[in-house]
Amino acid sequence: MKFGFRSEAKIEDLEIAKRLGIPVIELHWHQHTRAQEAELLARLQQYGVGVSALLTGDENQSLDDLKRDLDSTKRFGGRAFVTHPHPFAPADLAEHAHFQAVFGPAADYANEIGLTLAVHSCGLHPQDWDLMFQLVPALGLKYDPSFSLEAGRNYLAEVVKYGPRIVHVHIKDERYMGRETDFSRGLMKYEYTPAGTGDINWGAILALLYEAGYQGDLALETHSPFWWAHMELDLKISQRHIEQFLA
Repeated sequence: MKFGFRSEAKIEDLEIAKRLGIPVIELHWHQHTRAQEAELLARLQQYGVGVSALLTGDENQSLDDLKRDLDSTKRFGGRAFVTHPHPFAPADLAEHAHFQAVFGPAADYANEIGLTLAVHSCGLHPQDWDLMFQLVPALGLKYDPSFSLEAGRNYLAEVVKYGPRIVHVHIKDERYMGRETDFSRGLMKYEYTPAGTGDINWGAILALLYEAGYQGDLALETHSPFWWAHMELDLKISQRHIEQFLA
């Protein structure tokens, strides 16, 4: 496991990575970064920074889209491409068939070239994960415990249950600030904060990932206005806390 962070491989980010000795980034993959692939490959090589995974927020990707992005992931040396499918109803058989037709061949193609196609944990409920894994058994999971904490779920139990499927992990701590009134959704009010300064037990998570045989890396995702403006400070604090648990 290596500590990294989410980035578009901008020069200022890679300068921070170089100063702090951070070996990898998670490359945020979208229309703009896709158009700069050759330039970003050369820049990362220049700075000696690797790529743990490519991650996109794009929804409704086609099979051809996924294959192109998997090919890019391979060129960057990542282990996984993380995509963001939307949830669908368990009884919606047409959606099931569409999901299988797109993600089934894409997951097989990923395996053929030595990668894993993974889905976000965020924006989806464990019931959605289970349904997607049932439809396409070769899929992996990008896990972010912060969203499970917000929803009042047991993130440690989720790491145990889904550990063999987890291929990429987001580091994003949260501090509990009280209950919201929207009880119907189960969401509690949290504020994002550097790893080790919030309520998530990162030592326990990383120990459970070791027990699950996790082979991926970790990506800090800065996620609040203050820490966006002080990303290097966020990285310094989080890196110091997380790396005490890395063998």
